[in-house]
Amino acid sequence: MRLKKVLAGTAAIRVAEQLLQILGWSDLFDYKAIYPGCKITHFKRFHKLSGIEYADMVFLDDEERNINDISRLGVQCHLVERGITWNLFEQALKEFERKGKHAHTHPLNDC
Repeated sequence: MRLKKVLAGTAAIRVAEQLLQILGWSDLFDYKAIYPGCKITHFKRFHKLSGIEYADMVFLDDEERNINDISRLGVQCHLVERGITWNLFEQALKEFERKGKHAHTHPLNDC
């Protein structure tokens, strides 16, 4: 399976890039954007630059507040309280395929 983009918000940019390499996930994506900052601003910027609709995005995060914020944009979100695994990643993609584009959006201000 080939995916278009991966976004990650972290101050440990090099560690995130290394983790993608170690897990063998780096080659799954055509584009990677890894940088620190507010998730709302992060997604709005990515949406504007990429042209990808929020309903075409999947977001996995370990913080419930981020899940709540980003789901209001119409992104399909998944809480991964103990970190991401390949199984959780696959489950999120399968659910995305099953649900399709049925997300509702709510306006959000940047952080």
